This record gives sequence, structure tokens and C-alpha cells, in this order.
Amino acid sequence: MNEYQSSIPSAVTATKMAEMCGLSRSRFYSLIGKGVFPPPVPNGVNNRPIYDQKLIRKCLEIRCTGVSLDGSLVTFNAKRTGRMKPTAKQPTTKASSHADLVAGLKSLGLTGVTESQTTTVVEELFPDGVDGIAPGEVIRRVFLAIKQRE
Repeated sequence: MNEYQSSIPSAVTATKMAEMCGLSRSRFYSLIGKGVFPPPVPNGVNNRPIYDQKLIRKCLEIRCTGVSLDGSLVTFNAKRTGRMKPTAKQPTTKASSHADLVAGLKSLGLTGVTESQTTTVVEELFPDGVDGIAPGEVIRRVFLAIKQRE
């Protein structure tokens, strides 16, 4: 097993998959019904619907690229987290670790991406930090920025 495969769980529920994509559960299920995301597969042990590593990667790729299963373009809104209260934004420190982000980018095929490169792109795209931004949106924008530089 290579480095980035170990950072992806063996299997997750549809609810967890929706969370990983930065979408509400109801919106995620709606998008499954429209053919944007693949449906979960039954677990062989108890028939509970799950996403295995292959499907997890596919869902994250769809979320990051905006290209659905059938090849059509799709746009996403960030998951609502309730009423936003005005707060002062605190910038993310330069020493922040982006190990999870790097692992996610590697799982999407950017196998040569480094934490240093990722930190530079994050600081350029999000000068006020990533607090309050859905993780799916962060990985999508960083992925696209790195791909454009290649």
C-alpha cells in the first residue's frame, strides 16, 4: 500500500462521504439521485451501504474537479453550518501543517505534491486562512491551482 492510500479510510458511510465532500447529507443524496456521485455499494457483511476506497476517491475527484460521473459539469455550494456570526478572521500561521490536504491531493493523482508547495498555494489562495471554509472547497481550489501550474 502506498503512502496516500493509507490516508483514505477502507470504507465510509454515505453520511461520512457527504461530510468529506463538504456537502449536507440531503444534498449529497440528491446528487446521487441525479447521477453526479456514484451510489454506495452494499457491505458484504450486513448490506449497509458504504463507499469503499475506489468510490471515495471518485467522489473526492468529482467534488474537486466539478465533473460528474457522466462527464457533465456540476457546481457545488458549501455545506451550511448554521447562521454565521460576525467574527474577526484569524490568519492561519505559516507553520500550519497541511498534511491532510497533501494526502488528499495525492489521492486525487497529484503524487508529486509537497507540503511546502501546498502551503505556498494555500497562502496565496487564502491569505486570511482557511478557517470557516469547507474542506472540500479548500482541496478543490488548491488542486485546480496546482494543476494549472503544471
